Amino acid sequence: MTPEGLKIQWTQTLQRPISKIEKLSVGSGHFELFIIHSEDQQFFAKTSPEAVSDFQQEATGLIQLKKHGLPVPEIFTFDQQQLIIEFIPTNDPLTPFWTQLGIDLARLHQQQGDFFGFFEDNKIVLSVQKN
Repeated sequence: MTPEGLKIQWTQTLQRPISKIEKLSVGSGHFELFIIHSEDQQFFAKTSPEAVSDFQQEATGLIQLKKHGLPVPEIFTFDQQQLIIEFIPTNDPLTPFWTQLGIDLARLHQQQGDFFGFFEDNKIVLSVQKN
């Protein structure tokens, strides 16, 4: 989709005027990554033009992390071709945020249950993760 097409689509999806879209030059090649700017907020968009991902699974993972007290971005929308979440600026790796995130992830991995792994299969890019 063209940049103007994305701007129109995201203006409708987010129900606010979009002032700027920054395409990021990182990623696996299977996704396109963007920072979307509106007057009052920034969003992070991950798109998959070929629908190689299941953003439902990614959203489910974020929701589950949040249920366990981890700081995750708010989800605004997702479908087969995109995931739009709250943009969280990167921090200095020495700030308390990263230390606390590590502690929270370690605590999450100490959970015990009736079975090993997540409650559903998912993917990391194209690699299926059987749980």
